[in-house]
Amino acid sequence: MIPVLAPPRSCSSLITAMLGQHPELYAPAELECFTGNTLGDCLSFAEQVPVVTLHGLLRTVAQLQFGHQNNATIAAARQWLEGRRHWSGGDLIAWIEAQITPRRLLDKSPIHALRWPSLQRLAAVCAGQPVVHLSRHPISAVRSLIGAYSHRGQQLTPSEALRTWWQGHRLCLRYRQDLAQAPSLLLRSEDLLANPEGALARVCRHLGINDHPDAIEAMLLPEQSPYACLGPTMAPTGNDLHWMETPALRRGSAPASEPSLHQLWDLPGIEPELAMMAMQLSWQLGYS
Repeated sequence: MIPVLAPPRSCSSLITAMLGQHPELYAPAELECFTGNTLGDCLSFAEQVPVVTLHGLLRTVAQLQFGHQNNATIAAARQWLEGRRHWSGGDLIAWIEAQITPRRLLDKSPIHALRWPSLQRLAAVCAGQPVVHLSRHPISAVRSLIGAYSHRGQQLTPSEALRTWWQGHRLCLRYRQDLAQAPSLLLRSEDLLANPEGALARVCRHLGINDHPDAIEAMLLPEQSPYACLGPTMAPTGNDLHWMETPALRRGSAPASEPSLHQLWDLPGIEPELAMMAMQLSWQLGYS
């Protein structure tokens, strides 16, 4: 499996769906299968952490095991998982890979990017696989994260949002340095939105897959993924809710210019030390 390291609000739903439309790749919804040592642990974790729904895992099992996604197959998928509570995340990945062969599997579950033990489990399964690290400018990511929480009727302060951004990318960089056993590619979401064809061709070359114009053209149609729409009522998410409402690539959606990193100090209630840490990490990610 190819790991796509993506902290929350990195445009990962769009970008991973685009990658998954390549004829050599397969991108399910968020699997979230490394939050514990076993699937039973992951199911229990989801009961305790509201942002972890396992809807993506349920939709993926429904699609691959039962052929389509509706409430009946989602219920069957949950029973299927319950019967495999002893499986590790690696066992699940091996099963998915057997269903989609010869295509190569991608996973981009943002919850993994926030938890070092999850990344360690991921690395054990993805040894030797090239890594893709998705990033987004901290100002844009903070605004998006606050908006996502507000959409769910919850509140997140700018400091909490920025710390989430900083923690996620700090751990992703640590993964690339300490755990990755193959080359890694940093892909800024802004660069892909500004030049999709060029950015996608660069990812193809990094992954060692065909970068023919026909393959790139297929990747420009993320809305054709079976996970690019709202799921059944028993598992409606599994990807970003707002993106699933309008999943097509919107050309010209990249900002004309990046926000200044000095705006970090203008965020309400932001601690100066946190702003400085975020600025220094932003430099590592190619933002200025």
